[in-house]
Amino acid sequence: MINVLISGCCGRMGRVIAEMLDENDHFQVVAGVDVAAETSSCVFPVFKDFTLCSIPVDVVIDFSRPATLPGILAYVKSTHTPLVLATTGYTAAEQASIEEASAFAPVFKSANMSLGVNLLLELLEQTTRFLGNSFDIEIIEKHHNRKIDAPSGTALAMANVINNAAGGDLELVYERHSKSEPRKKRELGIHSIRGGTIVGEHRVIFAGIDEVIEINHIAQSRQIFAQGAIRAAAFIVKCGKGLYSMQDIISKERIVTRAYYSTTDAVITVWDIPSAAGITEIFNLLGQSGINIDMISQPAPVGGRFILSFSLPKEDLPIALDALLKITRSDKFEALENIVKLSVEGSGMERQSGAAALVFNTLSGLNIPVYLITTSETKISCCVPLENAEAALHALKKQFSIE
Repeated sequence: MINVLISGCCGRMGRVIAEMLDENDHFQVVAGVDVAAETSSCVFPVFKDFTLCSIPVDVVIDFSRPATLPGILAYVKSTHTPLVLATTGYTAAEQASIEEASAFAPVFKSANMSLGVNLLLELLEQTTRFLGNSFDIEIIEKHHNRKIDAPSGTALAMANVINNAAGGDLELVYERHSKSEPRKKRELGIHSIRGGTIVGEHRVIFAGIDEVIEINHIAQSRQIFAQGAIRAAAFIVKCGKGLYSMQDIISKERIVTRAYYSTTDAVITVWDIPSAAGITEIFNLLGQSGINIDMISQPAPVGGRFILSFSLPKEDLPIALDALLKITRSDKFEALENIVKLSVEGSGMERQSGAAALVFNTLSGLNIPVYLITTSETKISCCVPLENAEAALHALKKQFSIE
């Protein structure tokens, strides 16, 4: 059972999350902190200030206001209690104080607790990278008439993702009432609407020549934010000190999103190369023959002699073998044709370690030999025997739950 303290428990979101936690068998609310503590109708103890609370808790969930942040962080730093911050509208100085507190305890902070919004942020990044240079981009956000900050924290998070994906040089323009000029190419417009009881709506418009693409998220109840905060609480209580976000949850659960193999590659291994200059000579020779090399492996030399393995298009294999005969004997190299290049991909690899270990533990468990390996921030590729291709692919899809 996870014992929870709700900061801002008397507010609208505080009441929603308390009700949802009351129905969750893995959590119980044992305390709350709120400036309206004296008039609270909560069934759990509510304190006006964190300094008055002596009840042990496992995690703090905050849905209050930025003004309460100093008291929350002081409590977290002194008790090392994990913290979920669901409040927005922090200043740069407050952001810095949150980062400082994360050195004392695990802190989860997200501009929006909706899992859907955070998946949308990844979609915006991909869309901007593809369309950003040829499309104008505008953000419109709508909220209820009692929301204080504008633009919303989610709109600013979207703008940040879009700007970074576009190269980091976009000019953020808030509304346009003061501009009597055509829209500049490198602008990113942000517009805020406040009215009624709108829970939250965010719309990103990609406007090109003769076509418009819109990506929308509409929150129909406050429960989606409470659900996200509860999910964050379950995640953060298992983490060490540091600053975390919803992207850490997404990447933890879906570290790899694609697995596949290709049958168009071959592997050549050359051994007993007398010097590093000999490796350079091989690369120069293959380059002069118009051959593109993909994966390369060169272990440390043994006794001053080098070994080199690399992959190349299978169709170029005869040309490469003929070229190698010009500089070394045929018994000094070997070609493997019956192989496939097996790859796994996922943006979660950038934020979550362990993908490589899972890949190679999976292949090792099936006794599948690996000939070459190459890695990047979001992709791992290796060469395995053709006869093992389907078994390896099936096992990796099962390992990463992407079937």
